[in-house]
Amino acid sequence: MEIPDNTTQVSLKSALTIAYTGEVKTLLLSALSGTEDLLLDVKEITEVDIAGLQLLCAVHRGALYAGKSITLDYTKSPILARTLAQAGYIRHAGCMANEKCFWLEVSHG
Repeated sequence: MEIPDNTTQVSLKSALTIAYTGEVKTLLLSALSGTEDLLLDVKEITEVDIAGLQLLCAVHRGALYAGKSITLDYTKSPILARTLAQAGYIRHAGCMANEKCFWLEVSHG
């Protein structure tokens, strides 16, 4: 996949759990400070819990308020997709008006 010139890609290659949320938050906010568009590569995430999901939502919402974008495809990570489904995060509509929520149901048709 080719990444547009104005997009910064960050690969999350560890656990996205409460033990690592501070570290991941720092990484994501630092990346956002230098770009308008952030692409998260989530395929190498090793573990996810609710704190990790909440962190991604909070950083995403903050980016939207700042006029920036963050994108990810949760289907690239079986661990993330399974945790989202188990936690009830998969949605048919975004959580904010006119927002493209990370967790909108993906159509595979």
